[in-house]
Amino acid sequence: MKFTDEDYYLSQVFYFLIAITTIVTVHELGHYLVAKFFGVKVEKFSIGFGKVLCSKTWNDTTWCLSLIPLGGYVRMLDTRLGEVDEVEKQYAFDLQAPWKKILIYFAGPFINFVLGVLLFSLVFYHEGITSLKPEVNMVAIDSLAEKAGFQEGDYIIKINQKLVKDFSDVSILTMENLENGLQYEVIDASGQPQIRKVDTEKYPQEVRSILLGKSGFGLYPHRVTNEIEMVSPDGPASKAGLQADDIILELNHEKVENYTNFASIIRNHPSQKIDVLYQRGGEKFETVVIPDSLLEAKNSRPIGKIGVQNKIDEILAKKNSDIYYPNLLESVKMAFGKVGYFSKQILFLLGRIVVGKSSLVNISGPVTMASYANETAAIGLMTYLAFIAAISVSIGIFNLLPVPILDGGGILFSFIEWVRRKPMSDAERAFGTRLGFLFLVLLMFIAFSNDFVRIFG
Repeated sequence: MKFTDEDYYLSQVFYFLIAITTIVTVHELGHYLVAKFFGVKVEKFSIGFGKVLCSKTWNDTTWCLSLIPLGGYVRMLDTRLGEVDEVEKQYAFDLQAPWKKILIYFAGPFINFVLGVLLFSLVFYHEGITSLKPEVNMVAIDSLAEKAGFQEGDYIIKINQKLVKDFSDVSILTMENLENGLQYEVIDASGQPQIRKVDTEKYPQEVRSILLGKSGFGLYPHRVTNEIEMVSPDGPASKAGLQADDIILELNHEKVENYTNFASIIRNHPSQKIDVLYQRGGEKFETVVIPDSLLEAKNSRPIGKIGVQNKIDEILAKKNSDIYYPNLLESVKMAFGKVGYFSKQILFLLGRIVVGKSSLVNISGPVTMASYANETAAIGLMTYLAFIAAISVSIGIFNLLPVPILDGGGILFSFIEWVRRKPMSDAERAFGTRLGFLFLVLLMFIAFSNDFVRIFG
């Protein structure tokens, strides 16, 4: 079956909507359940914002599905929003004790963390934990890793004096120190200790490209082969008749030894004809492919792309990886650790952004999320569930920020009321709400701008 670009974009939208609807529903359900527990009347429960598409009243609450699926809300009875009958004031949210309001606000983010734990537990229990040795088996062409002198077979021991246990540590420590310079202590393929250094201040464009997610640092634990795994619909390779499982033997009559050789020839021939000799089902065939010309993010020079993803060397991948299958209790324990670590990383990044040590390009919008949703779903259900878990935790952390309009702002206002023993004035709340609204508008502008840059450069 051939998939078109329209199918691809519809797939992105579909998997994004499934993910965001699940996360928002769970979040708002947290507010709803705790509010009902304390006897607060919930007038409306909406998934999405804007025009109501459909609604149903049940248990004194109007349940709605609204047009813009980028959030949701629960609207509780509140004397500040209109007249309330005297007999119903006991059910009004704003007249509850501050500690009750704090718990109602906190319930939404809390249940996002619970969802994260549940989904990560399921993923760990079903898929196991894969640990990759910190061994470099491929270095990307013209990457920062190549500039640092990395070679295939380098075994990474330390990064900026911190011990490395597996390849996930390599990825994490590289990103954490990307803007401050990197020093890797390695054992090369011949068994000799080496130092690989990167002064990232010399390569601002490359660093920005990595932070935008448009390129990587260039270190890979797997070796990529010259066998095709996936072909993008309507891309140059597809138009040339190439298919999954084809093995590329020659490009422009030059023998293709490995993926590095393959990628180099494609990159260096944007919008130029390339003669291709490939093998399919034991037989050899010839075709001509004309790579698309794309501007490389890091230096704005044109490079060729044909729209394929190549297979990794499975034998080497198995040799360099260990899989451990935890029992259910261990899976839950590891999921708590994962959520805790992930939360710590998000707060660390937010802190660096606030003090100006990390770029705003780290903030992603719904377009990037939709792309990740589609990519993870294409890999498999468990990978997609892990993506939903990660986004759920991120939304939980974000909503706890002490910003009016967000749950964290409501917690802050309620705490101030608790300490002062009186509610904040309408003027104080209105001022805070305006600041919160401006913050969200600015954040959305940055997120959508970053999405635009990621797509169009």
